[in-house]
Amino acid sequence: MRYCCYNAFHDPHVAVRTDARYVPRQYKCADERMPTLNKTTETKTSQNHVRRLPWRWAAVWGALWALLPALAHAEPETPIAALQKTLTQHWKDIRALRGDISLSGDAGLLPGIPLQSDGSGTLSAMKSGKTLLVRLDLTNTVSVRSETQSAGLRQRIVTVFDGTTQNTLTEMFGQKLLTQSEPAVNFAALAPLTGEALFRMLDEDYDISILPEQKVDGQTAHVLQGVLRTAYDNGLEPGSKLTLWFRARDGMPIMTRMTDARGATVLQIHYANIQKNPPLTRESFSLHAPPSAVVADQTR
Repeated sequence: MRYCCYNAFHDPHVAVRTDARYVPRQYKCADERMPTLNKTTETKTSQNHVRRLPWRWAAVWGALWALLPALAHAEPETPIAALQKTLTQHWKDIRALRGDISLSGDAGLLPGIPLQSDGSGTLSAMKSGKTLLVRLDLTNTVSVRSETQSAGLRQRIVTVFDGTTQNTLTEMFGQKLLTQSEPAVNFAALAPLTGEALFRMLDEDYDISILPEQKVDGQTAHVLQGVLRTAYDNGLEPGSKLTLWFRARDGMPIMTRMTDARGATVLQIHYANIQKNPPLTRESFSLHAPPSAVVADQTR
């Protein structure tokens, strides 16, 4: 019987495995004029198969093994990851923001004295390269919390973060004080500009969870809450909560609330009339000391 070496890929050097050894794939030749393979030729070809075939399969198995770690770690997307993806998708084209802000909370100026701070104003922010510029113009009233109405002290506060230093100009009793300090601006309203940095910050200090959607000022909002793990320098204890409300339709912030471990509100901020990409310039984020101001440099 005459045979010829042939496979599906028209390659005479591919072998098949039978009985734990490699032999040439053989088919009956339709052409009886094909010469018969002698023993020497067949042995040489078979040895060549043994040398070449394992390398081909090694490439295939190598690719499959490379996929195994990805397959092993392919886990369902968590609700927090899904919300992060939704919000960052809303925020991807935002370069600047401006809106109204109102806040109330513990002034914390004098230990043991229950001072209430209530203020309103505007918050502006923009990206300048890799730098985030922030300006807060606020009219604030500080009063003693009591059952009877008490007169408050009015303040005008301008805070500007120019990329390196936080400058705060406070006017009260006709006096002006310019304080220069390390940046400590951390408004949830900046999340559309900082993107995933918000989630990284929360993940470092808080155990994060998602609460059911709520209505705030007639708007449906996603609700994200973090429970503080360790004590903060500002006096917050473990168990204090930070809750953030983001408008469901476009990811814009609506409200932020910080409560202490006993559930008392430490700070609550409302955001309204937020404009996306308003015409802001870098000059809007500069603050210089008026001639009569006292300058306190706390950056050293």
